[in-house]
Amino acid sequence: MATDDDDSPTGAYASQVADIIFAQPRDSTYVPPEPLELRVTNRRAIATLDELEPDERAQFVAMFRGEDAEQILRDGIEDFPIDLEVAHVVDDAGALRYRLYGWNFGVIYLMPPSGLDVVAFTSQHHLEHWSADLRPTFWAMDRALMRGDHGFQQSAEFCWWREECWERIKNLAPGTAYSEAHVRRFLRGD
Repeated sequence: MATDDDDSPTGAYASQVADIIFAQPRDSTYVPPEPLELRVTNRRAIATLDELEPDERAQFVAMFRGEDAEQILRDGIEDFPIDLEVAHVVDDAGALRYRLYGWNFGVIYLMPPSGLDVVAFTSQHHLEHWSADLRPTFWAMDRALMRGDHGFQQSAEFCWWREECWERIKNLAPGTAYSEAHVRRFLRGD
């Protein structure tokens, strides 16, 4: 989330979005069958591809398939900076479970430690509900981000608490909810 002393247009926007997301009531009786505690660690602001770990680099370049990812980091998109940040998501034992990417204005990718099999995605802060299998992950990610001890600036709503979101997708065929099919095909280069 943006710091209070960031009075730039992007900082003000980020602050407002963060306030909205963190103020969401999480009134729900849902608890995952096997709760997993996650932590967001190793958060870094990235300015060049060389600053990315090899798996991060492969994933980020795939997110901009067909475009010059280095130039996007340097110049932004249509001259608007993306302010890329990347973090590790680890479990209680310190094992890397996910890689978290975020950039202006609300683009979030939750990726596996390696490979291009995207776990979750959004282009507007609110992670898409692709499968009921994601609910425990969303629960754990929301708890990790709510801790606020990680420095990750891009606000992300891993909405696990709204029953209607999960009801809406429960009978959909795998791979058909929202942008899932498109995002997966794009990352794979299909």
